Amino acid sequence: MESKISVSNFLKEKFEEKQLQNKNYSLRAFAARIGLSPGGLVQILSEKKKLSIERSYDLAKKLQLTAEEKKIFYLLVEFEQSKKAERKAAVLEELTKLNIKGKNSFFDLGVDQFKVISDWYGLAVLECITSYGKGFNSKDLAKHFGITAHEALMIVDRLQRLELIEKNESGEWVRIHERVLITSQVPNEAIKNYYKSVSKKSAESYETQTPQEKVSAAETFSFDPGQIEELRKLTDDYLNSVMELSNRSQEKTATYQALVNVFRLNSNKKEKL
Repeated sequence: MESKISVSNFLKEKFEEKQLQNKNYSLRAFAARIGLSPGGLVQILSEKKKLSIERSYDLAKKLQLTAEEKKIFYLLVEFEQSKKAERKAAVLEELTKLNIKGKNSFFDLGVDQFKVISDWYGLAVLECITSYGKGFNSKDLAKHFGITAHEALMIVDRLQRLELIEKNESGEWVRIHERVLITSQVPNEAIKNYYKSVSKKSAESYETQTPQEKVSAAETFSFDPGQIEELRKLTDDYLNSVMELSNRSQEKTATYQALVNVFRLNSNKKEKL
């Protein structure tokens, strides 16, 4: 059975829906809301413990699921609890019918893309585990990037759902697509959040990293705003050159962020004299 349709991922999705409304919403708060201990919830999310059918009714009520969501949730619980192959096959068939793409998809890829893009570490984890950290688990990623193990686990789950990564025959993470395409599904708010979070990390680097560890440059200039598309092409050429340099790198042990932000300093466009 695909990891896309599991009790664990269903609950993770509900938790992150809350996080979209409140970035500070914690896993502890979510556990309290649905009547589980934080440790018990973590065990279910990590699939070390199965949710009972009886308990699922209480959770569905506390989660305020719609009638359709309840059907999906109960079937997921039953699938994981059932020991008979015939019944599991029947339940999976029912789930497949409910999960018709474009109608009742378990996961909104727009939300998935929002979460991957809006936090600075989303694309950093993608680069790391498909480059030099192919054997990294969530704890390794957490330590490497200074995030929580839960944040690392959720990002990896989302990268899988977006079909950006998969495991090869050796069990290592590999990219499905060479470059990430940010589609129109991604809300503008996610793009804003991404650049804000990356800019914050950039500012922090001036306090925590030496000039020998990073490359910094700045220039101030004036030009015709009508040349903005030409400037955009020059920026794309620069980033493509950086990617080529990265591809030639033999000893990858760190993930870097290139941030180009050419912006107007004056508040109003100067009128022609």
